[in-house]
Amino acid sequence: MNRYGARYVRVLIGQILDGAPDPQAVWDQLRLVFDPEIPVNIVDLGLVYSMDVVKADNGHKVNVAMTLTAPGCGMGPAIAEDAKSKILLVPGVADAD
Repeated sequence: MNRYGARYVRVLIGQILDGAPDPQAVWDQLRLVFDPEIPVNIVDLGLVYSMDVVKADNGHKVNVAMTLTAPGCGMGPAIAEDAKSKILLVPGVADAD
């Protein structure tokens, strides 16, 4: 492992080769999103069903299918926006939904 960490280098190599974001980097970002009422991230809680990266006109788009911890959870929009903002930080991601 170098001083930047193996994941960082993998992302840079992925960017150089085809411009697509590293899926592991997206999952890592999703693990930084927490339900404010539970101190566990949304991936480990099992709230994220799937994540895929698709080629879009303006680059690559990340689609995430997820649920909430409870029906009618008032924090749903805030959690979704937090996830989107963190995904957009991954190199190569142009849009997220």
